Amino acid sequence: MISNTACQRLLRALLVQELADGSGRAIRPAEAVAWPDDLSLDAEGLALDSLELVGCGTAVNQFFRLHETGLEDYLLAERRLDAWVRIIQAGLAEGTSGLTFRTSGSSGEKKSCTHSHASLVAEAAHWAGVFADRRRIIQLVPPHHIYGTMFTVLLPEAMGIPVLDGRAMPPGRLARTLRADDLLVGFPAGWQNLLRGLERLPAGIRAVSSTAPLPATASHALRQAGAAEVVEIYGSSETAGIASRGAPDQPFTLLPRWRPGARGARASIIEAATGQAAWRGHRAPRRPSPAAAAR
Repeated sequence: MISNTACQRLLRALLVQELADGSGRAIRPAEAVAWPDDLSLDAEGLALDSLELVGCGTAVNQFFRLHETGLEDYLLAERRLDAWVRIIQAGLAEGTSGLTFRTSGSSGEKKSCTHSHASLVAEAAHWAGVFADRRRIIQLVPPHHIYGTMFTVLLPEAMGIPVLDGRAMPPGRLARTLRADDLLVGFPAGWQNLLRGLERLPAGIRAVSSTAPLPATASHALRQAGAAEVVEIYGSSETAGIASRGAPDQPFTLLPRWRPGARGARASIIEAATGQAAWRGHRAPRRPSPAAAAR
């Protein structure tokens, strides 16, 4: 079950994305964070027109798979943010097959990828062990893509720790907010801007990076600025997390969900529970050794 607070954050992100894609309405993270829980979707609030309301309802329905419970029609009957959260919570309580994420389309046509609640919770439990010493998460990515959902929604829910949206803070405020026991959740293209604005990080802070290969220069820069560790995650919307490494010169280590498959030109990684391949051939990342993958 996802808490009310986490549902609010996911819902806001979905609305921001849909309004940007469908209407070209650019809403800054700081603005979305400031929305009251009972924000009206009508003229006195977000001022959604009928097409925007349908688009937002469709995006929320698809992400949470509310159509599997028959509750999706209630979205269009309500006009407040907190009412939509209650509908989402009711759908999750009744039971759906999982969450559906959309690919960016950067490597082809956009498509939907559904992951079961069980597989997502299992991965979150793995990361909760890896980052057990963290007491807070600083979110530098949107929460509704699979990487953001895993590390800024499911992981803090599993660990019982708070999340702060660093995207909504100016550099000075963010610098004053950061603590040594934080986990920074970011992405390769954003680290340079972060370090340009902050210069130094609290010694002992840990960072996690995904969505694209992390350049060695960015990893080293984060460490030089004070980060104790920078964990790079390999995965995708289709697979969720596959492997991780703690330094650019290390091989990737498979997550517990996966095991090594074939080697060489037909290299593959296999989902342990189903025997299905996550990928095959030359598009694979630097391959974890069987010994590393077994750890």
